[in-house]
Amino acid sequence: MIWQLISESYAFLKGFLRNREGIFWLVVFPIVFLVIMVMVFASEGGVSYDVGIVGNSSIISEIFSNISYINSYYVKSEEILYDMVRNGSLDAGLILNLDEEVGISGEVKIVYISNLTSSETAARMVSSIIGALEDEVRRQAYDFAESYVPRQFHGFLKLISDPIEVQYEGITPEIYGTPGGLKLFYVISMIGVQVLFIGMFNGVLNILEKKRSGVLKVVVSSPIDGYVILMADTLGAIVATLISGVAILVAGFFIGADYTALTLDKILLILSLTIVSLLFMTGLGLILSTLPKTYEGAQALANMVAFPLMFVGGIVVPEFLLPDYIRTFAEFFPVSRLISTMRDILIFNIPMSSVYFDILYGLSATLIVFIIGAYVYRRLLLKTIEHPI
Repeated sequence: MIWQLISESYAFLKGFLRNREGIFWLVVFPIVFLVIMVMVFASEGGVSYDVGIVGNSSIISEIFSNISYINSYYVKSEEILYDMVRNGSLDAGLILNLDEEVGISGEVKIVYISNLTSSETAARMVSSIIGALEDEVRRQAYDFAESYVPRQFHGFLKLISDPIEVQYEGITPEIYGTPGGLKLFYVISMIGVQVLFIGMFNGVLNILEKKRSGVLKVVVSSPIDGYVILMADTLGAIVATLISGVAILVAGFFIGADYTALTLDKILLILSLTIVSLLFMTGLGLILSTLPKTYEGAQALANMVAFPLMFVGGIVVPEFLLPDYIRTFAEFFPVSRLISTMRDILIFNIPMSSVYFDILYGLSATLIVFIIGAYVYRRLLLKTIEHPI
């Protein structure tokens, strides 16, 4: 049985690697997709916003010129500013009512387009900058007034100038807080994408591919057990996924992903969780293989299932960016849970003891789904024997 399994797996993989289209989807596609994701979501350059300013203030000019993510432009009039914000030439606008004595604005108006994310974000950034300037003005006013106010009233003066002292302390994991860490995030995402597609296509197309190529006639008439054929195909899919995963990891190295947290035990864990995720998707594909009647229909079904899962499953899009009702699905979908476990260990440096439940959940769900899928596969083979092609 072992030799049958090995020979069938070798035949499957050899045929797959001889297919140029298969090589494209196995190696070229994930590398190109990874580069695109990194360029869009993990660019080291960041995002900048264009802000127009009406009113000339040397203090505000200096503040805005020292902020890398704000491109400030002086606008002649309020009417021009409103038109530029409205037509998208500027993300937000700032109208200053200047105090000639101190050179700063006693009143400001921030103009933005409501319900437009980029414009609202720019407005919030401008507001935070003005808020920081306001804090500095209050501090200077307190320092000036301190010498003129009796000492017993200094506490009250401090309360007026700064009623709530807020301190910000940003804490990020060592790796995730770097560009290389963000790139590693999307390296894991791309491995998850390949798991979705390879597993789903391996399951949904298994019977119909053999039927189209004429191999199914040989399979149903041979003494080889159907489960051996299934395991051989699955083993071939596992090898194909690992080849794709290695290609993705190598590409990630060249685009600057941070692999400092990679150790032998973590590499083995990634490989293991990748295989478990693939088995789940294969089992799910086998269950769904009862629906399509044609090879083309099966391809459409596989794409229809795998493609949305990239996004709603939190594989490509981080879970915290998903709406609550979609995030709930991502938290329960086993493949999403396993991909998140890889990220937790590699990027967020979460100890193994904290992810045991996630791994156990993924293993249990995979075992159940794959067994059901194997049963469905067996029934389809028996149906083929009862009703020969």
